[in-house]
Amino acid sequence: VKGYFNVYPSYKVPKVAGQNATFLENALKGYRDGTRTHETMKANTANLSDQDIADIAAFFAAEKYATEEASNPQNASLVALGKEKSASCAACHGAAGIAANPMWPTLAGQHPSYIINALESYTDGRRNDPTMKGMAAGLNADDRKALAAYFASLSGGVQSLKMPEKIK
Repeated sequence: VKGYFNVYPSYKVPKVAGQNATFLENALKGYRDGTRTHETMKANTANLSDQDIADIAAFFAAEKYATEEASNPQNASLVALGKEKSASCAACHGAAGIAANPMWPTLAGQHPSYIINALESYTDGRRNDPTMKGMAAGLNADDRKALAAYFASLSGGVQSLKMPEKIK
């Protein structure tokens, strides 16, 4: 749902259209199986079979709706700092924020508030990926904000679904 916010902590829910199916499938299984924590997502996935999850992941991965215009932060220096700090992110998430490996999420075009929340989640233990926990550990709030601004400013990545006219 375009512009939808998670209630607490408050952040825009992630854009999933165009993400890698493998990444989406692993994330959904993680919510279902308890290795990823988010009460709403746990409830939404609790009764899904592996085939259900594969079908949902394939659906969202195949969505090719027009992307929203990439975020254009007013502070170009923040984006530049984020680009500078993103060098270590490129190995998994791609130099332009588009993951080449289907195991990892694409970050280009993602909501800044979602990226900030995800990085904070690795730092405070709400997410337990050892690699990301180590990567996020050295980031302060300004670093997270800069990285989020940079990745959000990139186009060609994750997309927002547009509601078909007949459903609006």
